[in-house]
Amino acid sequence: MSFVIDNPTNTILREIAMPEMTQKSLAKMYAMLLKQRDEVEWALVNHAIIDRWSRKGLERIKTAAWRYAGC
Repeated sequence: MSFVIDNPTNTILREIAMPEMTQKSLAKMYAMLLKQRDEVEWALVNHAIIDRWSRKGLERIKTAAWRYAGC
């Protein structure tokens, strides 16, 4: 089973803004978007992650996302 996320950039930006969102949960969403291969404004997403969690947080999220995506 696979899921398609409509408007992926806005969807992940909303997730980033949610106070209860963890880095691990966000990494799973990030992985889904990597696999979906739709147009995502990655620079905007990455900047939002840095604003919330720092550059180290972005590195942790991206590393986990690539592992979850199996890429």
